[in-house]
Amino acid sequence: MEEERTSPGGIVIPDAATEKPIKGEIVAVGNGKLLDSGETRALDVKAGDKVLFGKYSGTEVKVD
Repeated sequence: MEEERTSPGGIVIPDAATEKPIKGEIVAVGNGKLLDSGETRALDVKAGDKVLFGKYSGTEVKVD
């Protein structure tokens, strides 16, 4: 028998109500963020990194 999850207020949260993260792979990155000082801040990810994200986060793109 699976344990039910409840919110801090005591509401039972069914498995269907919890968002499952989507897996993805970084295919390309730019140089980083251009700061006001003119310097470039390096990114925390690189091509080939595996990432998790929410269903409604980001923008879907088609890569040829």
